[in-house]
Amino acid sequence: MTTTEQYGRFIAGDYLDYQARYRRRLRENDRVLIDILRAHLGDGPARVLDVGCSTGNLLYHLRHAMPHLDLVGGDLYQPIIEHCTADPELAGITFRPMDITDLPVDDPYDAVVANIVLFRFDDEVFRAALHSIARALAPGGWFVAIDFYHEWDQDLVIRERSETHPDGLLIHVRPRETVREALRDAGFEDPRFQPFHMPIDLPRPTEPNDVSSHTRMMADGTRLCFRGSIHQPWCFVIARMPEMN
Repeated sequence: MTTTEQYGRFIAGDYLDYQARYRRRLRENDRVLIDILRAHLGDGPARVLDVGCSTGNLLYHLRHAMPHLDLVGGDLYQPIIEHCTADPELAGITFRPMDITDLPVDDPYDAVVANIVLFRFDDEVFRAALHSIARALAPGGWFVAIDFYHEWDQDLVIRERSETHPDGLLIHVRPRETVREALRDAGFEDPRFQPFHMPIDLPRPTEPNDVSSHTRMMADGTRLCFRGSIHQPWCFVIARMPEMN
């Protein structure tokens, strides 16, 4: 099954219902992501691409938080682009079919966001995506992503089987140093990592095959986030393209 076919099956499951719950209620990681963009882009006009935009929820909240932005959503799956384009609540946001490994470069962006997207890619596609994002950014442009990045020298690949993915969904959990090297190889300057700790309790699923994220409280008051038996080391990465000389 191709990546596009896997994604189509994913969208056809409970995903649209899940996303609908967060159209009005901002997810905690999206709240932090918007704060990062606000800190780095300021109040001036800027062009921002959310690549792998899915149902457009982040763009919906971005438009309300930073109305001066020119927002574009890109996704590989044509039906989800059509879904977003037809959504009246997303009017004024541009949606286009895009391949993250071959983004258009004719009209550069001031920031590109990859919001829980890159964990699905093997190392070759991951590096191709970073190079593509670098080419799509204007000089001095920002790349902001949240995904599974941890501090240990362990490259982890986990196959997760579920009703939505009976053949298995591959989840890639990468060391920060590996990601830092890949970003520098793509041309980015001074990549920085900002771990994300869930500030609210997420209940543990009651069904045995439900791998929805849940939290466990630690003795020091922090919460660890799990997906089934897997610890999710959520972490933002922030990197910038060099300014023109």
